[in-house]
Amino acid sequence: MLLYKIIWKGEALYMKIRPKNFAFYINDNLEILNLIKENRLRSYENNKVTLQNDISDFLNNPTSKENIFKYLKNYFKFEFDENDLLDYIQNVLKRKDTKLVDIPLKELLMHKIGGFNDTLTVYLYDLIIKCSCNSSFELENRTYSFNEVKDIISDGKLYPICKKVVEKRDMPEEISLYKAQNDDLNYLGSLNKFNKNCSYYDYFINKIMNVIDFNILMQLIRSDLVYLYSDKLEQYYLDKYHSDENEKQFYTEKIQSLINKFNGYAKTYGINLIFLDESETFLTSFLNEYVWNDYAIKEFLSENTLTKMQAEVLENYIIEYEYSDLFEILRDYYSNFNEQFNVERLVNALVSQYTNDEYNSLDYLKYYRKYLDENRLNKLLQVIYNSGNEETINEVIKLGYAQSNAISRNRKKNN
Repeated sequence: MLLYKIIWKGEALYMKIRPKNFAFYINDNLEILNLIKENRLRSYENNKVTLQNDISDFLNNPTSKENIFKYLKNYFKFEFDENDLLDYIQNVLKRKDTKLVDIPLKELLMHKIGGFNDTLTVYLYDLIIKCSCNSSFELENRTYSFNEVKDIISDGKLYPICKKVVEKRDMPEEISLYKAQNDDLNYLGSLNKFNKNCSYYDYFINKIMNVIDFNILMQLIRSDLVYLYSDKLEQYYLDKYHSDENEKQFYTEKIQSLINKFNGYAKTYGINLIFLDESETFLTSFLNEYVWNDYAIKEFLSENTLTKMQAEVLENYIIEYEYSDLFEILRDYYSNFNEQFNVERLVNALVSQYTNDEYNSLDYLKYYRKYLDENRLNKLLQVIYNSGNEETINEVIKLGYAQSNAISRNRKKNN
């Protein structure tokens, strides 16, 4: 098995960390920072209420190991390795153990299940005690009695980690049952049950934080808060028909409170603040690929104004992603569209999308012909006449573009 070693204060982190939306493991914090910079890490598929609660718990108590781990699980899957347990045993418990062993017990675990008509079904299972030890201990090819294992542990040769139950394969001639009431061993705990009650919980979280440090944690939270604030604004504008301006606070109040709390920490640690400007949040939603519903976009643009710089960014976004629907919404619902946007640039950039659609080509000829350059005008005419669609061809003729004119235009261009 491939183990990614990350040095942390002289110790090794064998645990593997995998972003939930990727199939690969990360090696160090630089990889995570690059994923954040490229906007490739995602937690948005998770329950938004749970995500918001996890952020709230962390911001209320950012030193809590439980809050840190709970939030990080929105993004990452942590796969612990048994070598991490050895690392803990060596560095915290100060034992010189070098390996883990599974010690089979003579005693069997009995499990009773009641059935119909007062019947009783009895299941027997083998028990294994997982222990750590140094190289001087050699596991013999036999079963050990519980008391025998307990004595070896008392001598300091073994350290108990956990019990494992396995299916019974062969039935012995004599059956000795395991008695849980006599088991007073102080087990370290199984990796399969990693939680805040484990003695090594804080130790492992500290090692995780060496890879995913406080700066990364805050950047992830920043990204989530921007997303959640954008989501609440979108919900408000979607519901705006049934609400009024005074109800906006109902949608955004809790997120704004978390953002204010985040900004308090951000100032202290030199992390970019989150601004509650709605237009900036609206723009960021597109750049971060969580695009609003069209109805919400229309409602937002009907009552908000973009800055010149925001309009330029949105214009470049429309061109880069060929987002003609957003172009049309801006044209129809944003009152400053002609003043703030370069319509000619947008039209000529987007018209190439419709070289195979006569209806869209006709729309561009109807509404934007004064902005079209010669090449794009000819393309649209060719699409319409080549389609053979009488309806669109007749409309083009009404606009003054007879087929002969379109052909001569095209020949002139080719010559």
